Amino acid sequence: MAPEDISPDRFEVEHIQPRARGGSDDLPNLALSCSACNRRKAEATHALDPDASTLTLVTLFNPRRDVWGEHFGVQITADSVLIVGRTAIGRATVHRLGMNDQHVTNARLIWGLVGLFPP
Repeated sequence: MAPEDISPDRFEVEHIQPRARGGSDDLPNLALSCSACNRRKAEATHALDPDASTLTLVTLFNPRRDVWGEHFGVQITADSVLIVGRTAIGRATVHRLGMNDQHVTNARLIWGLVGLFPP
């Protein structure tokens, strides 16, 4: 989660329900996404909850249906800014999209230092 104007790349149009899985090009099925998240999501609509004691497949976060603050939080320390999944949907989405890879956490840290994150 970051504003597009501080992202290194222009955001892409993402299909919430991928076209390969029957999703349409209609506006309710579209959202903006950074290119890295869009590539990592690919055709997925579900992912494993990495914290579940058994293999648990859950739906990925849907920005048209789900509330960001219910599923995600921000954990800020002196040397990182992480997106933390609060629910199975949040954890699975963070893991599938690689929302805390080193490049992104470094960028969030810099954005935070200059007052641009969290938005």
